[in-house]
Amino acid sequence: VIKVLVDKTIKAAKENNVKQIVVAGGVAANKGLRAALTNAVEELPNVILSFPQMKYCTDNAAMIAVAGYFKYLLKAV
Repeated sequence: VIKVLVDKTIKAAKENNVKQIVVAGGVAANKGLRAALTNAVEELPNVILSFPQMKYCTDNAAMIAVAGYFKYLLKAV
């Protein structure tokens, strides 16, 4: 899975002449993905790779569940 994500990201970056790649969300916590993308981006001149700090790499499903919970509480009142 990491190879596919890295390959597609690098291909898209080359095709679109991007200057920065940002990886966010729960997948950004994957240490293997971080290492593989860091190595791959080193071969792209003038491209900046950014990852949030691990404490900000949250699971989107958990956020959606909490939002749903509070929405439920509002309707239950």
